[in-house]
Amino acid sequence: MRQACSRIIAEENTASVEPNIATLDEVFELLKYDELARAEAVYLRPDAELRK
Repeated sequence: MRQACSRIIAEENTASVEPNIATLDEVFELLKYDELARAEAVYLRPDAELRK
């Protein structure tokens, strides 16, 4: 990560490191955001109910 950031700063663009940058989908998968989304669907009330 530090090496990628250093190259971006030095080169003033991301072209050389783009193949190594994870997509948001990959980041969310690593952080188990799908599990969070399922839990929110089960445990959170819709916004409309909260405003009553």
